[in-house]
Amino acid sequence: MTFAVVDIETNGGRPGPGAITEIAVRISDGIKLIAAKEWLIRPEIPVPVHIMALTGIDNNMLRDAPSFSQIALEVLNMLDGHVFTAHNAAFDLSHLKAAFEACGYVFKPRSICTVRSARRCWPGLKSYSLGNLCAALEIPIQNRHRAGGDADATVLLLHKMAAGLGLDTLLSGTARRNKVNLPAGLDISDIPETTGVYLFLNAAGKVQYVGKALNLRKRVLQHFYKSGDGQAMLQEVTEIRTVPCGNELMALITESTYIRNHWPPNNKASKFKSSPCYISCFHNQEGVPVLALTGQQGSAQALARFSGTVAARNALSLLLKEYSICKALNHNSRASCMLDDCYCKAPSELKMKEHQHRVGQLLLHLKMPPSSYVLKGPGRTPEEFACVWVEQSRIMAYGYLKLDETLSRANMEEHLTPLEDHPSLRAIAAGYTGWAQTHAEPYQFMEYPVN
Repeated sequence: MTFAVVDIETNGGRPGPGAITEIAVRISDGIKLIAAKEWLIRPEIPVPVHIMALTGIDNNMLRDAPSFSQIALEVLNMLDGHVFTAHNAAFDLSHLKAAFEACGYVFKPRSICTVRSARRCWPGLKSYSLGNLCAALEIPIQNRHRAGGDADATVLLLHKMAAGLGLDTLLSGTARRNKVNLPAGLDISDIPETTGVYLFLNAAGKVQYVGKALNLRKRVLQHFYKSGDGQAMLQEVTEIRTVPCGNELMALITESTYIRNHWPPNNKASKFKSSPCYISCFHNQEGVPVLALTGQQGSAQALARFSGTVAARNALSLLLKEYSICKALNHNSRASCMLDDCYCKAPSELKMKEHQHRVGQLLLHLKMPPSSYVLKGPGRTPEEFACVWVEQSRIMAYGYLKLDETLSRANMEEHLTPLEDHPSLRAIAAGYTGWAQTHAEPYQFMEYPVN
């Protein structure tokens, strides 16, 4: 049995990917440390002054750090198969569960709270905070209120408890993760850990459910960890087919197409609604250009179109970072800038001139796309690329071309799979067009017509 000792730091926000600023993971067998890793994470809002004073983590440290979504799979893989262990585990678990859920992952580990275990091991202490426990038990603790320092101290605390209580007693109070409940005879050994689409079929060969996943194997297994509603259908599954897709955009189109072709009884209505969100630019009462999200193009200058608010908000954050536009000047009076060297600290006339210049540079390079274009992305193998052909705002065809093939209309007509127009496909294309416009890899936006 091994333990994943975890500590996180946040900006004080609500549980989710936008609040975590640092994660440390230490793998232990209860006697010795086996592996260790930690990540700084860029949150969605600046770190408040009082949090900076407590942790020492400031906004300059996080400026170039990855977002949680960029490291989510790496963190999940490191935690997988170990007993989740943390001091006041409910706090760390609530943030991580919400953050993983926002990225499309289910996280329900077997867990230990070292606060509760310490009360069993050393009853009667005045305080069971990590700092006071370490002082009482003579456990060295360094770099306090940083994820790595607190995780290291929690590992030593875990080792003392394991030696005092014994591993069996220590584990007896943990919440056990549901076991994989596979139907008899169902073989999942060949399911790959790639992005794609999966289909559940019954004994009659009828498709019962279609799903999309960034990691096919992990997502399929998550279905069979569950209990209660849906288990009757799962126990009737006799075959699971997978369709590798190379990237999420191709997987979404493939999923939508399979659902409309098979009408699986256990799929709900399409998740993609035709309710676009725009990144737009307007001038406030002082004449200062401001970038904002709007539900329609209106009188503001629309820069990019997305299928929903979340995608548009994430892309806006990317644009502000790419063009070094101060969020405090762009958003509203509630936003605050914690960067000591930001141009917003300059005298009023200079900072407004600089702000207008930076927004102007963005406007020169970003505009609403034409209604006909091509989206490129990674293929299923290194020797190919994925291609989505959009004409008059509808997806005409999608598929894969070899890297040495010319991206031409003739090649697309010959090699791509044609599609019938549907609102869900238009919404998918709109969302990823916005991402490609804002230079969010791995997608490339190419204006139409091509040769």
